[in-house]
Amino acid sequence: MRQLGTGFHLFVSADGAALDEIPDIVRTLKNHPNQFRYNGKPVLSTFAGEGFDKIAGRERARIAHEEDAVFVPYFYPRPNITELPKAEHAAQLARDFPDVDGYFYFGAAGTGEQIAESTSVLARQWLGMGKIFMAGITPYYRANGGHFRRMREATRPSLTRTGP
Repeated sequence: MRQLGTGFHLFVSADGAALDEIPDIVRTLKNHPNQFRYNGKPVLSTFAGEGFDKIAGRERARIAHEEDAVFVPYFYPRPNITELPKAEHAAQLARDFPDVDGYFYFGAAGTGEQIAESTSVLARQWLGMGKIFMAGITPYYRANGGHFRRMREATRPSLTRTGP
């Protein structure tokens, strides 16, 4: 990316990283010219990793802040895990993780309308708290090992799923 000179920026999502790996990840990339920054600080995200008791999620936030990074994770509301959060889930996430700098909604489940509704609910919650909200774009999602595929195309409702 640096060699291309396009100015394109990326942020790290430390999915599955052990807690002790996070400082090295941030330190290694924080001065890279293509590191996405918010208010001058490197942005760090993660997919899940909050832990059933939420302690791991709070620890991830603490470590990110010690490294002077902006932490915008995707965490599941627990114990009421859902991929299509409603207002009560958004409020629960905000209560459970008050030290995160915002929230990233991965949004790969449900119909386009359902994802849009969850995105709207979560955006109101986090932006209303003066925090960052980041929405994903997932017209096609293929998870670990290809066993889980979702595809949507708004103009052709008959094409809703592909693969085995």
